[in-house]
Amino acid sequence: MSDATAVTPTSPGYRRYDFKTRMLDELFSSLGDRDLDVLDMGSGTSKDLVEVLRKYPRVRYTGVEYREQSLAKARQLLAGYPGVELTSGFGEEVQASWADRFDVTFSLSVLEHVKHLRDFLRMSVRVTKPGGWVVHRYDLGHALHSGPYERTKVFLCKHLPWAMPARHFTTHPDLREVTRTLEEAGVEIRDVGYSQLTALKQMMNRMDWDAPGSAELSRSLVELDRDLGRYMARRVDPREMEYFFPSITVAGVKR
Repeated sequence: MSDATAVTPTSPGYRRYDFKTRMLDELFSSLGDRDLDVLDMGSGTSKDLVEVLRKYPRVRYTGVEYREQSLAKARQLLAGYPGVELTSGFGEEVQASWADRFDVTFSLSVLEHVKHLRDFLRMSVRVTKPGGWVVHRYDLGHALHSGPYERTKVFLCKHLPWAMPARHFTTHPDLREVTRTLEEAGVEIRDVGYSQLTALKQMMNRMDWDAPGSAELSRSLVELDRDLGRYMARRVDPREMEYFFPSITVAGVKR
């Protein structure tokens, strides 16, 4: 796809390019130079889309987020981009009129916070066009690399989900449940990938994104992370992979 030279966002200095941005960049690039309707289920501040939408002006982006403060930040970051729609709500409760609407439906660091996981996953398939992509990238850091408070919260959400409100839910999604639910809903799983090596993630969180060369260095780290994840996935037990690479991406095509 061609670069968007005419797009001028409100925050032109926002140059962050990390693991999620790279994933979206690669996904949109693989789909060719054409109009794409995409849905972000649990969009937060949409910060990972700033660079991507600048590069792919033919992407029409819809974000769904229940936190009004995050939506307000997203509106600021994406001001000036055409084809952006931001709406309030939970992903599993999106409009019924959106059935078979989107070329790509995705979520980023959302599944671990979804109380009604099966409903959420089934809805992500329902709103996607036949032949469209469904991609969910979720993080296990809350369950595997956090402090006692967060781990206790994960335990309660997993074993006593009825006691935890949806707005404060955090758990450890089971990869088998995720893939099985998507397959039952009509998705052909094409790829399961592990990424975001903990040490690399920590380094990138400390980067000065305004410093010269930061974006180039970030791209190199992301490529290294992807290569390591692919290499180790063929040699390491899945449970160990989750610990070392606590971000999992499940991608498939709706039949």
